[in-house]
Formats: sequence, structure tokens, C-alpha cells
Amino acid sequence: MKSKNRKLPISAVMVLYNNEKVLERAIKSFYDLVDELVIVHDGKCTDKSLDIAKKYTNRIYIRPHIGEAEPQRPFTYKMAKNDWILQIDADEYLSKELRDEVPLLIQRNVDIYDTPWPILQKNKLYFGPYKRMLFKKSKIYFIGVVHEYPKALSENVRLEKAKNALIHDPGYDNSSFLIFRTKWTRMARIHAKQYLADFKTLPKWNYTKNVWDYPTNVRLKHPILYGMILTTIYHQLRGLENIFKYKSLYIFKQEIYISLYFSLVFFYVKFKKI
Repeated sequence: MKSKNRKLPISAVMVLYNNEKVLERAIKSFYDLVDELVIVHDGKCTDKSLDIAKKYTNRIYIRPHIGEAEPQRPFTYKMAKNDWILQIDADEYLSKELRDEVPLLIQRNVDIYDTPWPILQKNKLYFGPYKRMLFKKSKIYFIGVVHEYPKALSENVRLEKAKNALIHDPGYDNSSFLIFRTKWTRMARIHAKQYLADFKTLPKWNYTKNVWDYPTNVRLKHPILYGMILTTIYHQLRGLENIFKYKSLYIFKQEIYISLYFSLVFFYVKFKKI
């Protein structure tokens, strides 16, 4: 199952939901770097994802279906034996250059790495935001809500950017109207439902407070102004910046959909339409 030359003290963690078409590509891109792979399947598996996963690990857990990966992530951190976490989704994979970079990254005096996260569409890479992929779980906190990400536990946590890319290749146009209407709107309802839930019941990692962090709390108290209007302005300005930076309309279109997504989330929060 495991080759004997895998010595890096890294736990790769993945949350799956019927990802048989892309799963093995993702695993092969990092498998020879890590000494552990922890997999959670979000609900009952109805394809061959778990058959594929069993070829690489026996650390497989099937948990109640939620519909998004983030609420399952605190459990993956808990199950991981190593402090270093490589967090990756099934529709992503490490570029060859990032594979070569990872062993060097964990030797440095850094706790969290963000990596370039281009999306692959029609054999072309479109660069946009960075993604938090490699980090020490002892140095982050995480609230298991849709679109949340691991955040530095204190001001003393050292964060840097990796040079090379984690490729996002879902196999479809993630910024099309059809995907927005089917996938993104469903996700928005789940997101809003979590925002409206009792905060104490939400899954968390290294977070001991009983209230949201300040920026999220402000948006929840003023969902129209901060959750819809200012968020829309922010993402559309970021989209315009990307046009000038990358000379591409694709990321601008993606930012428009992101702004529409958050407007929908906070509309649901404001009017409790979940």
C-alpha cells in the first residue's frame, strides 16, 4: 500500500463526495510526499471513490452528509497524526514544481503556506487567488463553515507564499451560469443555514470563543450593507484588478459570480430563506 521512501511528516487530508473521475489524479500528485492520507467521505458513497481510496490508505471515514467539505475538515485535523497538514480537494493536484517545493517548505521557519491556485479551463491556466494548502494544525484555527479557511492562531504565526501552483481542474466550467444555478445556489443555502445556526454547534478546530470572529460578526449583524453591497463592490474591484494583472476576462467573470453568491447567502441570512 505504501512505499518505504515516504518520510515527510505530513498528513494529507481530503474530503470527498463521489469523486471517482478525478480522485486518483489528485492522490498520485502528492502520495509519495506524505506518510499519511486521511479521507472523509461526506455521506454515502455511490460511485467508486472509496474503492480508489482504499488502494492508498485505510484511514477512511464515512460521516453524515452535509453537502460541503468545510464542516468535515476539523474532523480530518483531529484524525491526522502529524502537525503538518496538506489539505487538498479531489479536483485539485500538485504541479510538478510544487511537488519539488514541498520538502523544502516544511524545513523552513514558517507555519502556513498559501499557494497559487490557478483554475484549468480548456487547457489554459487562469491565475487568480491563492489557497491555504500547507500548514501546521497547531498554528491555525478553523470554523467549519462553507468558504472558511484555516486562519493564523496568533500574530506570531509565520505565513508565506509558495512559489508554485496547486492546480484546480474540476473538469467543467465552474464559472458558468448553469453551474451557478445548480451548484452555487445550493451551496449558498447551506452556507446561510450554517450562519443562522447556533454558533456553539458548528464544528471548529483550535477555536475556543463562543462567537464569530469580528469581520464575520459585523457582516451577520448588517447583512445588506456589509454582506451584500460592500462584498459585491470588493469582489468586482478584485475582478477588475485581475483583468489588468492577468489580461483575462475569465477571473473577472468568476469574481462576478462570487459577488452574486455572497449576495445570495446574505439575502438568505437577512430574510431567513433557507
